[in-house]
Amino acid sequence: MNTKKNCQFSLLRSFLWPIHAFELKKIVPMIVLFFLISFNYVVLRDVKDALIFNELGTELIPHLKFWGVTVCLILFPLIYIMLSNLFNRKTLFYLSIVSFLIYFIAYIFYLYPNREALKLDSFADILQNELPQALSGIIVLVRHWTTAFFYILSELWGIIVLPILFWGFANDITSTSAAKRYYALFCFGGAPAAFFAGLFLSYCGKVVPASCPAGVDSFEMSLTYLITGVVLVGICIIGLYAWMNERMLSDPRLFDQKERNESEKKPQLSLIKSVTSLVRSKYILSLAALVLCFCLCMKFFNIIWKNQLMMQFPDRMDFLVFIGSLSMCAGVLSFFMIILVSSNLMRRSWNFATLLTPFILLIIGFGFFSVVLCKDYEWLVMFSHNSLLYATIIFGAILHICSASVSSSLFKPTKEIAYIPLDRDLKVKGKAVIDVLVVFLGDTVASLLVQGLLVINGSIAAITPYVAGSFFLFLGIWIMAARSLNKQFTALSAEKAESIVS
Repeated sequence: MNTKKNCQFSLLRSFLWPIHAFELKKIVPMIVLFFLISFNYVVLRDVKDALIFNELGTELIPHLKFWGVTVCLILFPLIYIMLSNLFNRKTLFYLSIVSFLIYFIAYIFYLYPNREALKLDSFADILQNELPQALSGIIVLVRHWTTAFFYILSELWGIIVLPILFWGFANDITSTSAAKRYYALFCFGGAPAAFFAGLFLSYCGKVVPASCPAGVDSFEMSLTYLITGVVLVGICIIGLYAWMNERMLSDPRLFDQKERNESEKKPQLSLIKSVTSLVRSKYILSLAALVLCFCLCMKFFNIIWKNQLMMQFPDRMDFLVFIGSLSMCAGVLSFFMIILVSSNLMRRSWNFATLLTPFILLIIGFGFFSVVLCKDYEWLVMFSHNSLLYATIIFGAILHICSASVSSSLFKPTKEIAYIPLDRDLKVKGKAVIDVLVVFLGDTVASLLVQGLLVINGSIAAITPYVAGSFFLFLGIWIMAARSLNKQFTALSAEKAESIVS
């Protein structure tokens, strides 16, 4: 059989769909799996924000990031490494998803309805007498621990399930030669996920409260619908993953069982060895800098923009409807980005694709922070219904939609493709370090910086100029790291190709 001939496609098909028919058995389930995980991510992201804005306020988000999410990210690699020595990848996947679902069920049926009775008022009062005023945010989090813990678990879904569980599974079952064709298509599931999640959020924010009986908390009923949807989707994730392991991985055309058996014979990585790999490899350092700067820029933007949103939409139902509509727009844009841009761009010019995301954020971010910081733009006031706040919401919404779409359609798949030229050992170590420790470092740096600025200046509005400066500083570092990675990727790919030929 002439393999080379069978791999050729027509010009139109190579542009739109360079996939063989038998490969759909792997690609379609992976797209659906990506869709389900992303759907839950969008719903949880917006629900946790609505809860925090209404009950605790945006000033407490940096405290949540540092004292909650950061601490969990420190513990997660240790627990994950320990469990990986006891269980295989499939069992770890099940354990992780089931743990999330158990908590969400407990939250909606017990913790949220009884949140007032479950407040740790006595313990919080003791802390208030012992801790300095600068740490007052911790006291509020302890007092409202049920809401704080829901926020943390919702954050961890986006940090753990997609980067570690999904992409770890994808890297385990996909050869490096097929990854350039597959990975952008895997992300195709993220576009409709954002749209349908936004539709679901809008439905629960408008239709459900309208049909709510008198005397019943409409927000609690909407929250019940939303979290029930998340749990049902989580059950579908487990079912689909089980089917793929049973049916799809048994096809030798789609999966090399011999390669997996050889990889499983290698010793498990320790956390110390993962950190050592990061420090010694310039390639991994460049890739880590990309991820770190992306995390920092998104955190800095979200702190400022969501504070503006809280002022524009003080009612949490209005906020939920608005943020849901933005998720729908981001889903539509991601859909067209994947079909028309990202899939072809990564196969033809991976180097340019890595630079496109920071340049898009640079242009739109400049407009957003200019509006936030400058109070005397008369043309903006006229354009935005005599409200400068409304103008910042519009620019922030544009940046939010663009960042969400380019993140799912460009940044994440290009980051995963960057692992392809590495040897298998360094690939595994690098991914363990970058997807856990670097994300943890990004949250830590952003939270510490914002907390320090809040202690000194006292409010989100006062620290906005410093946050804006940090945003553009790390965008510049991001662009430099991307250029360095491009050179190393090209050289390493050529070196690997020569070794295969020889």
